[in-house]
Amino acid sequence: MGAGKLPVRSGVEDPGALARLPAGVSVLTDPLELLTYQRDAGLEIGRPDAVVLVRSPEDVQRVVKWAGDRNTPLISRGAGTGTSGGAVASCGGIVLSFARMSRTLFVDVDDRIAVVEPGAINQAVDETAGRAGLFFPPDPASGRSSTIGGNIAENAGGPRCAKYGVTANYIQGLTDVLADGQTLELGGSVLDRPEYDFVGLLTGSEGTLAVTTAATLRLLRRPPANSVLMAGFASVETAGDAVSAIIAAGFI
Repeated sequence: MGAGKLPVRSGVEDPGALARLPAGVSVLTDPLELLTYQRDAGLEIGRPDAVVLVRSPEDVQRVVKWAGDRNTPLISRGAGTGTSGGAVASCGGIVLSFARMSRTLFVDVDDRIAVVEPGAINQAVDETAGRAGLFFPPDPASGRSSTIGGNIAENAGGPRCAKYGVTANYIQGLTDVLADGQTLELGGSVLDRPEYDFVGLLTGSEGTLAVTTAATLRLLRRPPANSVLMAGFASVETAGDAVSAIIAAGFI
């Protein structure tokens, strides 16, 4: 689908079925309310048939099974800060919003982990960990608004990834819901569990394999200090040479 084009068909074959969505979830169908959910930070546009705001893993299970039974496209959405169209309803269907599942459930200082809901804001998680002397390294450059679930779906990187790595390096466990509503518990509090790396498989899969309802994050000790250095260059080439020289000198 080209940039800026609306889909030509609805993902819900029977619009009346929207009235039969599971009880307890909030459903948005007003065209004006749906405008906010037509795009992310990129150029793609897709009009959803409805937006469902969930509050619990049980809500997610019910909605996912509802959509699966009706062969209805289901698109998970956090804050919509991505630029690849991962949160856009390109073929219509249901947008599953995690705006109301944004809690940091707990931080374990001894094991250096945090368990969070998918709608938790990246920076808020980092600030919570910071009160225990820890931090969450992945920084997608939109950390003040991006969500952990979105970071996992896109395997987000950012300015700190040269030193610390991308999101996949800090996801130890996932609770996911499959298309039939079944829940999977993958990984956990133990680093590098002796099993297939299903957590790595799902991280970066853009919601095409499962829907995440909770994530176990690996935390690091917060550095004792940091500082920012700004330098100006006469050309892109000299700036690139400087970056190469800094890394070659061992400063990451």
